[in-house]
Amino acid sequence: MDPRPFPELSSYLTQLLQDPIVQNDPKLKLRCLVTKGDIEIEINPPLAREVWQKVLELARSIGDKKWEARAQGKISYLTFFEGDITTAQQIGTTAFFAAMMLGDIGAQITYYSVIAHGMNEMGRFEEGLKQSNSALKLAVDNRDAGFPFAAYLAKARAQYELKNYSAAKEILERCLEQARLHNSRLQEAYVLILLGKEATAENDLHQAIEFLELAGVLCTERGFYHSLAWSMYELALLYRTTGDLSKAEERAAVAWDAMKRVGDNKYHPPQHLALLADLKARQGKLTEADALYEQTSDITEGMLVTAPSTQSKSVLIGMMSSNYIEHFSLAVNRLKDVKRAFQVLERARGRTVADSLRSSSQAPEQPDPAQQAGLREISRLQLKLREATSRAERKQLLDELFFAEYSSLHPGESMGELARLTVRSEPAALEELQKILRADELVLEYVLNDPESSCLVISKEKADIPAQIWT
Repeated sequence: MDPRPFPELSSYLTQLLQDPIVQNDPKLKLRCLVTKGDIEIEINPPLAREVWQKVLELARSIGDKKWEARAQGKISYLTFFEGDITTAQQIGTTAFFAAMMLGDIGAQITYYSVIAHGMNEMGRFEEGLKQSNSALKLAVDNRDAGFPFAAYLAKARAQYELKNYSAAKEILERCLEQARLHNSRLQEAYVLILLGKEATAENDLHQAIEFLELAGVLCTERGFYHSLAWSMYELALLYRTTGDLSKAEERAAVAWDAMKRVGDNKYHPPQHLALLADLKARQGKLTEADALYEQTSDITEGMLVTAPSTQSKSVLIGMMSSNYIEHFSLAVNRLKDVKRAFQVLERARGRTVADSLRSSSQAPEQPDPAQQAGLREISRLQLKLREATSRAERKQLLDELFFAEYSSLHPGESMGELARLTVRSEPAALEELQKILRADELVLEYVLNDPESSCLVISKEKADIPAQIWT
């Protein structure tokens, strides 16, 4: 790969693709698009999908079966990390069997590696190890395929998660040597991040910080935005562990800026915001922490609008539950605000029930042009939601999101009927609940958490959380 920073290379390729020589040579154009597609995965995943779709269409038009299948594989990869696991599996399976039929060894190694990384993302590390070993066997039998970085990194991560730290470290050190030998700077960044995680697991925090800081410098110099977000997030966690909250907040802010830059609007933004909120709370900046937790909830709620499968919704709701518990704890233990704690709790539980009620409306497998336009509008609103800083603006965007989702699924409905059906309800206020309680009634709301749980006790006259906490 050209040693220039990725954003610079991306701009160069955009200009190159407009050159008449490239425009009039389909194979040359295909090669430029492939290179640009790989670069955009690291710096602009939404654009990467568009580029790989162009690769797919161009490959089909010129009868290049190999690149048609490879483009499908890349689209499958991007679809998986957008959260649509079911569709990713369908596309990926087609691409994988095409690669086998075509004898495309390089693609087969890549697919085994991608599947291994996917298994790791889903916490299925034994399967991740099995798939990475399949990729490595192919690579050993076909030396011309080159050094299989992706397969080794997937295997290292699986070994690390299975607590086989010495095996993971041995793999990563070999990968680091090869990355530097071949000047593979992006692979070097990946390896440094994983070495940092491995050192953290072995409680060598000084070494872990050194690896991650080095990865951060490399990612900044080369414009590896996605890897920068990853490395700085891990570094912020480390500095929080060591008690250096100022550095932790600084690194977390860099990670959040990089995350916004790559247009990642799926699983990662809530994690980054929740970390920033926790760091604010630990430094006594309680109002800022409360606002960040609120923003985390709004973004997660907006993401649920297009969660494409029950599995991806479960991941989001689980993540949301964890953030709500942290927000609830802030309201109870630091803000001493029972009314706020009730509001946080009701929003969490009400949102889960509402999502279950709305889940009967599923997006069609093959959306028509009007529905595709609706999905693009939803994506645009989700990105705006992530950028919005005021609660009022986010509330308005959430209303627009639910309206856009319903109208895309029910294109025949009248505007009045759509408006009636898509009104977002807010949790009842504490005072409203108390008004309808009788004098001899109590409402008990339990918040179960490890290691501490609590109970919100609400009567007609007062609301309280008893000081006694059980473990």
